[in-house]
Amino acid sequence: MLKKKSKKNVIAAAAFAAVLGLVLITRMVHSPQPEFIIGAGAVSAGIMDGSGMQRFDYGINKDVLGILGRKGVTHYEAGIKLSLMGRENFKSVLKNFILGRENGLIPCVALYLNNKDHAVTDQAHSRPLKLYSSVEKAFETGELTEKLVKDFKSAGVKIKLYSINCGCGWGNGEKNVLKIIKAAADSVRENDPAAKIMLNFSGWCDTAGYIECLESAEKYGISADYAGLSFYPHDSYEDGTSTPSIKNLIQCAEVISGQSGFPVIVKGAFDHNFSGGAQSSVSLYPVSETGQRDWLIDLLAACYESPAIKGFFYRSSGHLPGQGNPSALFSSKGEVLAAADAFKAFREPVMNAFEYAEKTVSSSTGACAESNAFMEQARFLLRDGSVEEAKFKARLAEYKASE
Repeated sequence: MLKKKSKKNVIAAAAFAAVLGLVLITRMVHSPQPEFIIGAGAVSAGIMDGSGMQRFDYGINKDVLGILGRKGVTHYEAGIKLSLMGRENFKSVLKNFILGRENGLIPCVALYLNNKDHAVTDQAHSRPLKLYSSVEKAFETGELTEKLVKDFKSAGVKIKLYSINCGCGWGNGEKNVLKIIKAAADSVRENDPAAKIMLNFSGWCDTAGYIECLESAEKYGISADYAGLSFYPHDSYEDGTSTPSIKNLIQCAEVISGQSGFPVIVKGAFDHNFSGGAQSSVSLYPVSETGQRDWLIDLLAACYESPAIKGFFYRSSGHLPGQGNPSALFSSKGEVLAAADAFKAFREPVMNAFEYAEKTVSSSTGACAESNAFMEQARFLLRDGSVEEAKFKARLAEYKASE
């Protein structure tokens, strides 16, 4: 009797493996983007340069960029603030790029055209700048950008992408903003023609406003290669349940790309310490380490499968939660979190959902009848061809077993 039961289990396991294998083969046939950008970045270069801050991968002390490179990140973006007072953080950024190159990471730059991250003309921290006209600001921006590009080239660092921060909205100062953005873009084009340029905006859901800004930039003669969308799902949860914010992002990106002609690159992060609202047990992405991982897997997979989107940068990637960044990929002790696995796992989200769940359920002393039931339901759904439902049911089994 035991032999018959054992044989039956082996046959069932083999059948399940065959179904899962068929799902994987189907996904491989439809994989559309072999050169998809998988990026990580930080506004503050000092966070990433290893200045006394230890990071660990399975207890082994390593540098941040080395860890992220081994996890599957291909590009590293560092932010530099340009203003009439000069360029901030250039030495730290250069140090990071050299370190990143040693780990196989391609360097990219986010240009902040003033002393704030989310505006172009507001020079709040430099009192004399208020006395300058937009023409003078544009001239100085062009000069600073030219020097920056030349300094990178002199140091032997080949920048793949310059992302120009365009703020949240231009209002009545549109022409003044366009002058400054054009000065930066022209300096990049003239001094490093091989580099790509992206116009990055702070929002993603104002599709009409975004397209209007891109059209205005094009009419003004600003040369760019990509449109950048910022995506931080702080409102992903309403009344304790998850909203389809990832699907909404993809729809907006495809509308923007279709109407403007620009391919899209997304920047964002997952805040796994939401302050508002109680979380439901049926939320797609619980506010937890595994919830952060699964959100990032699904976002990367959705971006990868969209012909309009050519890459994704995870922001604040090297921070610790104690540094005021709950979306960080490292724990308060410096250990890399499970979400970093998403940079590779997103290519096979279903397979990995089952692997994570099977491992957790089988090894957990707290696994209960409910988690085992979720696992059985996940297997049934997969055999039935309901792949997405099977994936989320397997995740529920993992979440329940981890409680």
